[in-house]
Amino acid sequence: MRRWKGIILSALAAVLLGSTVQLQALAVPGTGQNFIMNTQTVPTEGDTSETKETGDTSGTTGTVTTPQTTGVAQVTTGGNTVSYETITEAWRAATNSKTATIKLLKNVSTGTEGQEGTCSLSGGNITLDMNGYQWTYVNGEGASGSKDMIEVSGSKASLTVKGGEMRYEDGGNGYAGACLYATNGAKLTIESGNFASNVGPVVYTEDAKVTIKGGKYANTASTGSRTVGAVSVHGGTLNVSGGEMGSGGLALDNQGDDLEVSIKGGTFAKITSTAGSDSPEKALKIGELLADGYAFKRTGGSTQAKSRSTSAGTNDKWVTSSADLKATSISNVTAAESPVGGGTEFTFTADTEDRIFSWGTNKTITFTAKISIVQPDINEGDIMFTWTDGSGSTKPMNPTKTSGNEYICTFPFATLQKDVGTHTIRVVAKIEKLGFSWDDSIDIRIDPVSGTIDIKDLQTKYTYGEKGDDKISIYGLKETNGGQYFQTDWDGTPPSPTDIKWSYNWGTDQSDAPKNAGTYPLLVTARSSSGNHVATGGPFMVTINPRKVTPHISNNTIVKTYDGTTKTPEGVVIALDGLLETDSGVTASAASITYDNENAGEHKRVTATDIVLVNAKGNYVLAETTVSEYNGQIVPAKLIMDISHNPDTQKINRPVTITIRLFYSADDTPMTGNWIKPEDITLIVSDKGGAEKPKRVTLKGASGEYGVFTGTYTTDIPGDKDISATLGTSSNYTLSSTANDNSLTIIEKGDSAMKLTTDRTMLTYGEEATYTAEISSVDPDDKDSMAGTVQFYQGFVTDENRVGEPQNIPAAGGKASITLDKSRLTAGEQWIYAVYSGNQNFGEARGEVASTVAKKQLTWNSSDLTAYKTAGTVGEAGVYGSLTVDGIIDEGVTLTVSNTMITSGFADTIIAGNYTVQAIPRVGIWNFTPQYLPNYDLPQGNPDVAAKVTSVTELVNPPKDKDGLEYKMVMEEGLSSVPGELKGTSFGTPEEIRQELIRILTKKNGYTENNTEVYDVVLQVSENEGETWYEADANSYPTKNLTVTIPYPAGTKSDGFDFIAAHMFASTDFNKVPGMIEQPKVKKTSKGLVIKVTGLSPVGIAWKTSTNNASSNSSSSSNSSSRSSSNSSSSRNTSGTSQSGSTPGGQSGTAQAGGTGGTPLISSIGALTWDDNPILLYACLAAGTGLVLIITGSILIVKRRKR
Repeated sequence: MRRWKGIILSALAAVLLGSTVQLQALAVPGTGQNFIMNTQTVPTEGDTSETKETGDTSGTTGTVTTPQTTGVAQVTTGGNTVSYETITEAWRAATNSKTATIKLLKNVSTGTEGQEGTCSLSGGNITLDMNGYQWTYVNGEGASGSKDMIEVSGSKASLTVKGGEMRYEDGGNGYAGACLYATNGAKLTIESGNFASNVGPVVYTEDAKVTIKGGKYANTASTGSRTVGAVSVHGGTLNVSGGEMGSGGLALDNQGDDLEVSIKGGTFAKITSTAGSDSPEKALKIGELLADGYAFKRTGGSTQAKSRSTSAGTNDKWVTSSADLKATSISNVTAAESPVGGGTEFTFTADTEDRIFSWGTNKTITFTAKISIVQPDINEGDIMFTWTDGSGSTKPMNPTKTSGNEYICTFPFATLQKDVGTHTIRVVAKIEKLGFSWDDSIDIRIDPVSGTIDIKDLQTKYTYGEKGDDKISIYGLKETNGGQYFQTDWDGTPPSPTDIKWSYNWGTDQSDAPKNAGTYPLLVTARSSSGNHVATGGPFMVTINPRKVTPHISNNTIVKTYDGTTKTPEGVVIALDGLLETDSGVTASAASITYDNENAGEHKRVTATDIVLVNAKGNYVLAETTVSEYNGQIVPAKLIMDISHNPDTQKINRPVTITIRLFYSADDTPMTGNWIKPEDITLIVSDKGGAEKPKRVTLKGASGEYGVFTGTYTTDIPGDKDISATLGTSSNYTLSSTANDNSLTIIEKGDSAMKLTTDRTMLTYGEEATYTAEISSVDPDDKDSMAGTVQFYQGFVTDENRVGEPQNIPAAGGKASITLDKSRLTAGEQWIYAVYSGNQNFGEARGEVASTVAKKQLTWNSSDLTAYKTAGTVGEAGVYGSLTVDGIIDEGVTLTVSNTMITSGFADTIIAGNYTVQAIPRVGIWNFTPQYLPNYDLPQGNPDVAAKVTSVTELVNPPKDKDGLEYKMVMEEGLSSVPGELKGTSFGTPEEIRQELIRILTKKNGYTENNTEVYDVVLQVSENEGETWYEADANSYPTKNLTVTIPYPAGTKSDGFDFIAAHMFASTDFNKVPGMIEQPKVKKTSKGLVIKVTGLSPVGIAWKTSTNNASSNSSSSSNSSSRSSSNSSSSRNTSGTSQSGSTPGGQSGTAQAGGTGGTPLISSIGALTWDDNPILLYACLAAGTGLVLIITGSILIVKRRKR
């Protein structure tokens, strides 16, 4: 209500003053709509000024609507124009209106990098005027799937686009989309603009009605099918009368056989027409795309379809070649009106459907070229037909005009005596004065006379290597002698035998005859030298069989050393009898060559089985695959035995591994077979001191090694041991030497070692330290298990001093750690111990380490301390507030400071300002409770305190002299001390007084703590004409109600500001309660702010920017806390104080005590407003009804569309 009253009064003022007022848009409660009121003066006679909407050139004067031009777009519908902050909001508003124009006001970005994505239209007629601006869509990484900038769908939807630029950019997510997408019968019209995309077509339609009148289109995608088409049309209709389709060109898809295209203009980098892989024949031909009377013209570059026109590939030449017009793609063309006009048709036919003839056929074919043209100024002499028949010669001919406007020219072609091959009959019809021509051709093919070939006298079976290569080499004979091997049979007249050229092919496109064994298909061709006769025969199968060879063992004697197997040594050779000398690379190998048994002996039989040929290439076969010879010998083996054990020293009841190795004595090479068994060897271990009986150790063969045997020896008797071994006898081997090993020693448990360390040898109470025990064997070669536990202790190694639980140590040794905090690490030296338990393999180990823990230093926290004194005052000041300490980290531990404090170093500071000094105990030293903390050092030195020296000003207009007493008023800017009897109350510090006055002042609307000042105003009295002064008390006051003139606070003055005041009573004088607050009325004068108070003590002033400069009183005195109170709302007091309310003690007065809680009970009466006095408002409105009627025509209310 209050806002509407302001609007009406502003309108009244506008009429009375003859001014123009622009009012901001107002939200109408409960409607969600905005209204705009534009009030403009109707020009008077002689006034030539005018106000127009942007772009308005009508020159209309008077009151008009000024459209909002903020935001990114405006929507015009039904004569109403509204601006919107986002294109999404503008689009939504336009589509809701069904018929609207969207006009861009600035560049806009949508997609995942800007506002929300696709703008959709399913019904209505929308015009998008980009107004020279750019709309960019970024399909960024956060997008899911392909998105289009604008989607138009359905037969009821129509979109027209013009001006400006649309750009679709890839943001890195791999998806594609279009600037404009139309489907399901929607209508899309593009009048102008630039459209670009780097991910695919800028315009993509499916079964839509598309009209393109202008604009530029570019698809700069770089991969795959996305590069096809700047404009991509699938079904529906397409009408093009202008525009430039650059990179990507125009892509058409007639897969549904329902695409209709009419091109009357435009420039195309490329046109591609398809119809899907299932029905490619449905693709529209280039010539079918043009409207009647229009043709394509070359603009540069090369055509996509192969052209045989004399003008093909040349700039600014008409595309008339039949090959081009029947193709499904073309490049770099412009559509324009044909110089021959509409209704013109060119045809080229033959009088037979046959296109293939045999050589010698006597047939004359008549070709007819016909032009139907409607231009009246064309006659026979203007048209020239030029014929060619493939022979290189041309024949120009003039046509014959028939009935109407038809011009015919015929050309005969005789097949008789034409050579074999393709003869292209081509005609070019040209109208020179129009610069236009047509081009078409028909191919006639002449095939040779055919014949067949059969074998006459050719051998077809051979053996590899038989009688040399020329036996079957047809090429070794003269070509004219081919007739000796083959005979021919021709369909027609045969050629002369001497005119025939013979050629041969062996099935692998080779003319040379084969040599290797196998079966080969022979193809034979006989061809006349002119090529007009061709006879073929075959394939005739020619076979070359393999040659037989016989294998045998060629070695004299085959010798090896006994190894327990029948396998022969390397180097046995299988020779072949019957092998050609030229095939020395052919060899034989056997799967097995063995002795008849494994035992040593001479003249042993050696047999080779499963013999195969190597590198025979199929040209040889074996007569047999197994052969034997008695030329083998196996000699007895001579061996050496070696004994070793591990480890050299072992603990009792721990295993010792003993290894026996046998070698051939000839070269110390390992054995090559397992013919020595574990039971053939006797292994004995005996004690050198006789403490243990000799013990035989059982052996077993080592896996994967011949002649290697291992056994395990264990004993509980320590001492030095002897190890010996013997080998049984055999006719197949002899033992030349035996090595005994007597270095084995058996001992008790091994020694363990511990290394105990800490990461903090010096730390402060409250910090943690980690202790690590590392367990290892004293002997690094002792790999026995060290599995055991480590226990930590503090102070002593006793059960009562355990720290934590035992920690496991792995078999290989390792570390155990424990981290201790302040619960263990108190101030002082702390000794930590660790004990390793040991096991059956290792003994116990211990370690110790010490950490020194320093006490934690505590610090002062003086943030709550303050100190004040008056400028010019020499001496220290009292310190107020709570002094605490920081740094205690233990729960339940507290430290308090009980001293009263004064400043130190503040005595000589007399200039007003803020200072940092130190606080010290008023008496004695700092008193702490408790006085000692075991883990902490008490704060050092004295704390800092924020101190303030306040300035003092003598005020004007003091009370008049009375009864021989002279008076003056002194004002301190701030509070340096607690005045009067406020000490001991909840306002016992200057800061507590200040905060309470600020709290009271800022309860009123518009007043803030930043715009407040607190003063200590004191009335001083002199009994000796001003020689000495002292503070007045109740007995020396001239009157209890004093008038005080306070200077304006810095940055304020009488005009432009409102002021309020608050006064806290500091004594019981005049029956007041210390801590009570009164709020006197403030009067603005040229000398300052005038208030009336009872007694003198702390005064607070607050101010704000004035809303009514004519008023001199900015605040009224009150004691009621609510305007709803019947006492305060109905009473207004002009004496400066209000007399309502009572104190907690039952006293009546001008303020109420704050009590011990520090919250005085106060109240105020607000300024008189129309909300509180509606009758006064309506009376004023009734009086001004006539004026309202006068200005009604000048007030325009514009309803803004709900967003």
